[in-house]
Amino acid sequence: MTLSNNLLRFGNWLAPLAVLATGLILYIAIRPLTTGQALLNWPGLAIVVVGTVTVTLSTMVASDVQALWAGARALLRLPTLAVTDEVKKLVKIADFCRRSNVHQIEKKLDQWDDFPALHHGITMLLDGKQPSDVLHAADQFRASDDRWWHLAIGVVRRASETAPAMGLLGTLIGLVGMLGQLSNPAEIGPAMALALLTTFYGAFLAYCVLSPLADRLDRYRRLNRERANLEVTTLNSILKNENSQHLRTALIAVLQPNERKAVK
Repeated sequence: MTLSNNLLRFGNWLAPLAVLATGLILYIAIRPLTTGQALLNWPGLAIVVVGTVTVTLSTMVASDVQALWAGARALLRLPTLAVTDEVKKLVKIADFCRRSNVHQIEKKLDQWDDFPALHHGITMLLDGKQPSDVLHAADQFRASDDRWWHLAIGVVRRASETAPAMGLLGTLIGLVGMLGQLSNPAEIGPAMALALLTTFYGAFLAYCVLSPLADRLDRYRRLNRERANLEVTTLNSILKNENSQHLRTALIAVLQPNERKAVK
């Protein structure tokens, strides 16, 4: 396994580890001032978490739900192969298709599930579709995939905007409770805890969890778009029966400048 693949695997786990590290740093900073149990306020958590979920759901339509589910599944199958290694694999696939007959390609097709747009296009070719129809379907496949990513990112961003507002509402509820208990000082503490902790929960959920998650999804959207472009370029090369060197040159042109040297 190459160094780039090892770095990619590490990067896939970097975001959740960073969120855990942020929470740990905050806990260490607050721990000398109070007990860990004092930081846990169930009514405040319910206001922020449940409120954020319900308000976000109220803005969603069926396509948003499907896109969010697709985004969640995509995060569970994060890429484990570097783009440069994918280029090399795509060149090998195209070369195999150029040299092989239909029966041999059908036997290998299941091994190319990691390249959905290419897999879909080759399947259409094996079904006897016209090359122009295959390329049109591949472009639609790429655009549809990109649209789902945009919808999922939009849902997460709306949730990140809602969480601080729910924290503010919890703070107002706690302040109202404090004002209602001025004659009973013993009851002011829980109301004040609710007022302060809901702001903390809202800020943490928005800026330490949801906002980084939205940025991460957007990064994977761009990465997915780049990989789809490579697959469509490979499919077009297969349709034109181009040689491997011509395809390699075309794929390298799509890569970032720092990635091109690793393929040559």
